[in-house]
Amino acid sequence: MEREITCTWFSDPGHAWLQVNRQTLEDFELTPQHFSKYSYTDGVDLYLEEDCDAGIFIRAVGERAELIFKERECNDEFNVRAMQRNK
Repeated sequence: MEREITCTWFSDPGHAWLQVNRQTLEDFELTPQHFSKYSYTDGVDLYLEEDCDAGIFIRAVGERAELIFKERECNDEFNVRAMQRNK
């Protein structure tokens, strides 16, 4: 595998989201429309909700790239909830 993609899991006590750059999504033929309203965006990245949207991305990448995950935890609600919903 030639390509490495680093993504960050953001989690708070209630949920988690995988931060993925829009260009990275496009590289794997994905658009925001592939994901639910439970994901969020800051205009540059999508924050894919953990239960199904993150899995869509992970499956699309498959064996075409190596995914490297970082983690960031918040003890309170994470500010991703204040971002614009995906749809």
